[in-house]
Amino acid sequence: SLIRFIIVERELLADVLSRSKAEYYEKTSFVINILKPLIGVHNLIVNKHTEHERARRMLNPEFHSINLQSTDSIRPDIQSNTLTFSIIALSAFDQSKHIIDDATKKLNEFVDQSIIDRRNGKSSSLCSGQDLLDLLLSAVDEQIRDEVATFVLAGHDTTSNLMTWAIYMLILHDETLQACREEVDRILSNGTIPTYEHLSDLQVIEAVLHETIRLYPAAPVYARQCIREHTLSNSNGTLQIFIPVNTMIVINTYVLHRREEY
Repeated sequence: SLIRFIIVERELLADVLSRSKAEYYEKTSFVINILKPLIGVHNLIVNKHTEHERARRMLNPEFHSINLQSTDSIRPDIQSNTLTFSIIALSAFDQSKHIIDDATKKLNEFVDQSIIDRRNGKSSSLCSGQDLLDLLLSAVDEQIRDEVATFVLAGHDTTSNLMTWAIYMLILHDETLQACREEVDRILSNGTIPTYEHLSDLQVIEAVLHETIRLYPAAPVYARQCIREHTLSNSNGTLQIFIPVNTMIVINTYVLHRREEY
């Protein structure tokens, strides 16, 4: 029978997720099988072990501070934003097979066209250097499609989750909302368009976003499967728990983030 162990201790969580413990734990097949129809298997979310490391090394340059700074003038594409939202909504709220198949078809068409346009010179990076798609074009087509689909879906979902809860929290806290308004009026006066350089000055806004992520993380619960016997322990060794093979480690970040001692 499957053993489930729920972690809400920070040090035990670090022990499970540490790169040095990769030989003991892996992503659960249950979650992977749910995501496969939408984002395939060649991506950061689904990949395991060496494939995951390969993908990280390939994509890391895109998240260098220089590249991030150069994206501040990029405006959301309404059509693609609407498309990804529709796909997520359909997949999340209607689990019938034809709905998921249709959503997957639309996502693949969007991703495939983006790849074709870039290869044919019909689109180009808006960053100062290579963007995510440029980096991915060095991979094979199937890998490109899966990685792009992952970033389209995950990027939309996490951002919309953050903004929804941030607005909700601001509605409940008038003083904080007023502080945000005053900061924006001061830093971005006369309709100034925000840039990367403004971020360090928007300290109240940043604090609100961080607090929102703490209270309402995009992944409130996730899991790992033990594939090799292991003993979890905290930093001083006072707490040790033996984990047998096939144990599912459930990580409850929602509870962890709300513990008073942290």
